[in-house]
Amino acid sequence: MERHRSGFSIIGRLAVIVLLSASEILFSTTTTLAQEAYPVNSVPFGMTYGDWEVAYFQYVFSIPASSNPMLDPSGAACNIAQPSGPVFFLNLIPDHAFFPAWFAGSYAIRTCTIPSRALWIPIAGWLCSNLELPAPEFTPHGLRKCAATAVDGIDIRSLELIVDGKSLSGLIRERRVQSPYFEFRMPAFDSVLPWTDAMSGSAVSDGYFVLLKPLSPGKHVIQFGGAYLSGISPGGLAGDFSVMYNLTVQ
Repeated sequence: MERHRSGFSIIGRLAVIVLLSASEILFSTTTTLAQEAYPVNSVPFGMTYGDWEVAYFQYVFSIPASSNPMLDPSGAACNIAQPSGPVFFLNLIPDHAFFPAWFAGSYAIRTCTIPSRALWIPIAGWLCSNLELPAPEFTPHGLRKCAATAVDGIDIRSLELIVDGKSLSGLIRERRVQSPYFEFRMPAFDSVLPWTDAMSGSAVSDGYFVLLKPLSPGKHVIQFGGAYLSGISPGGLAGDFSVMYNLTVQ
């Protein structure tokens, strides 16, 4: 009987050790992931995630459609109009059926050479502006609701971020950020919103964004994307989307 109790005690101690080891692995993995990117509640380079979200979309809207990196499937426009500051903007997939014919589809493989900076990675996002909504919804509240509704339709389980074969998808869930209400400007001709002649607008964006710490010099592969719960995006395109960047960091 004593032998039985002793054996049970040993098994119990082993189970505790296994559980503690599993906890240590989970903690270590979470910590390692967190070290790859700036925390969502931090103020990297003096700006919040919401501020960087605004800066990203202002950058996108400021560039003519014919040379816009967001509408570039190959990466040839990767460096066009990039700010000279500490953050380099990668680009998501445009999610509207009215975008130019050369960018028909929901995926892109972009190859480019970039400077060694922190990387803004727009995993999935949506922007609503006063240039596309009915007049009563021009308010900041209406724009916030519009953007949030679109992003609510994204299947969060499908979102992924893979850097050099390593999954950083665990970073995404806590990095849904809605921007403040902001103004943007567009070129007089060849803007990314072809249905309007307006040169400025107001907007709110929402989505999942990761600000990745600078990569080491050399070659890197970054993949990100996801899918919509309905199988169709709010813009009417196929609900899955993905981007691959083949980067050379200098």
